[in-house]
Parts: sequence; C-alpha cells; structure tokens
Amino acid sequence: MIKTLVWIAIVIAAIVLAVLFGGREPAIAPEAPPNPFTTVWGLGERQVVTFSGDSAGHVAGEESKFTLALDNRAEDIHDHWHVECCMLLLDEDGIVLEIAHRNVSIPGGTKHSETITVRFPADLDGPYGLSLVFPSRGQSIQTIWVGEIRPVSAGPWPELDTCPGT
Repeated sequence: MIKTLVWIAIVIAAIVLAVLFGGREPAIAPEAPPNPFTTVWGLGERQVVTFSGDSAGHVAGEESKFTLALDNRAEDIHDHWHVECCMLLLDEDGIVLEIAHRNVSIPGGTKHSETITVRFPADLDGPYGLSLVFPSRGQSIQTIWVGEIRPVSAGPWPELDTCPGT
C-alpha cells in the first residue's frame, strides 16, 4: 500500500513538473549582442543624413529596426529638398534584398525621420553590407551581422549609384 502511494506521488510530481516546464519554448537569444552605429553624412551644404541602428545582434527570420533622419537645414521653408533614397542589403556579389525605397520632399528648416523595419530572410547568416543609396549623390555602407559574428572577411561591398527600379 505504501509503495503504491509513493508511486502515485512520483507520477503526480512528474505530471506537475511536465505541465510547469514542458510547454515552455526556450528563449532564443541573438548570436551576437547589438552594437549600435550612427553615421552622419552631409549630402550638400544644408542637407544632412543620419543613419543608425545596430551592426550586430540581428537574427535571421526576425525583425530589426534602423532609423533614417533627413535634415534640410535651409533657412527658407520654400527651399525643398527632394530626396530619393533606398536601403539595400548587399553581399559581395550584389543586392540581396531591397529593404526600402523612399521619395520625400522636405521643406527648408525641417526634418524627416522614420524607423525602417526589416525582416531578414531565414536563410541569412554572416556579414552583409547595409547600404543607403542616394542616386547620383553616393552611397553609405555599414557592415552588419545576421547571426553569429565570425572571423571572416566582410566585403568588399559593391558600389551603387542608383536604386533598383530607378
């Protein structure tokens, strides 16, 4: 009788533990900790671009956020800055993913700022070039890591002077 009660107690304890801990998914942490970057780029006498985000800590199949800020420092509100730009993910061979394509007009003395969200495809791993392209004005590239940072060469990234579809 005592053996039966002990076995019943063990079975109940096992069921309770399975219910408490068995249904939980393990937390998935990024392969590398975030490493913030901010790039400030003057495109003209009064036109300033600020591009920021993390260069590491990105997980394939999940979302990451980057910030693009455009500052038209012209004093006259009627002095519009017409901006076309695109954000691209590059590997050494070319464009992997077009993340965003923007056409905005910014009055003098104002700023345009937005958060751009990207979901990296599930099969990505390694270093990529996150490129911000302003057609006929140039390109700014930040190396980012999706997944684990490994001791491999990052780049060279292709130089672009146009956005896809432009």
